[in-house]
Amino acid sequence: MSKAIGWLVVGVEEETEQNKYFINEKTDSLQASSFEFTSWSAFIHNADTTINKFMLSYKQREDNAPLVTGFGGATYAEDITFSFDLLNLQ
Repeated sequence: MSKAIGWLVVGVEEETEQNKYFINEKTDSLQASSFEFTSWSAFIHNADTTINKFMLSYKQREDNAPLVTGFGGATYAEDITFSFDLLNLQ
């Protein structure tokens, strides 16, 4: 989701996925290949119509691993990105 505010664009993104693979049909125990993650990010950049471009974003992701019948925390990551494209000095 994003919104243009003047010459700026601000937005957020969210993504989740959960895959449960059971050992067999008669149990609720999960296979080791099961996984789950949640990821979200927020960003700000200038409009695509501008010559010089910049972008700043923050992203967070959490991965969960199978623990018998549910999921538990496995990894956590944060990422901050900044980019600047100077294409014209005039």
